[in-house]
Amino acid sequence: MNVSFVKIFQKLFATGVITLCLVIFAASEVNAQLQILEVNPLPSSPAVQPFDTISVQFDRPLNLNTILPDGITLRGQLHGYYQFTFQFNDTTNTLFIQSVPAFVNGETIYLTLTENLQGMDGVTLATPFQSRFRI
Repeated sequence: MNVSFVKIFQKLFATGVITLCLVIFAASEVNAQLQILEVNPLPSSPAVQPFDTISVQFDRPLNLNTILPDGITLRGQLHGYYQFTFQFNDTTNTLFIQSVPAFVNGETIYLTLTENLQGMDGVTLATPFQSRFRI
C-alpha cells in the first residue's frame, strides 16, 4: 500500500492536528518575548515622592549589561534626562531604579524601556514600554 505524503498531510490538516501545532507554535513565539509583569509607581500615578524608587518586575532575569546606555531612559518634563542607579533582585526578577538627582516636585516623569533591554536568554521586549507618573 503506497500512501503519499500529500494524503497524510491532508488527513492531519482535516483532523486539526496541523492547525493545533501552528497555534501552539505561534503562542510559544509570543510568550518567548521578555515580559514586564509589574511597574511601580503605577502608570499615571499622581503623587510620587521625589526620592521614591521605581521598580519593574520581569518574567525572567535581566542581562544587566543591556540597561545602559540605551535599554532604559528616565526623563523629567522639567529636568530633562536623569541619570540613575539600579539594582536587580534575582529572586523576584525586579529592577529597582533610583534617579540621580532626586526628581523635581511638580514634574511628569517618563520611564522608557526600549527593545534593547534583554533577558539573560538574549530575548528582548517585543516593543518599547513607556510609563509616566507625576511628582
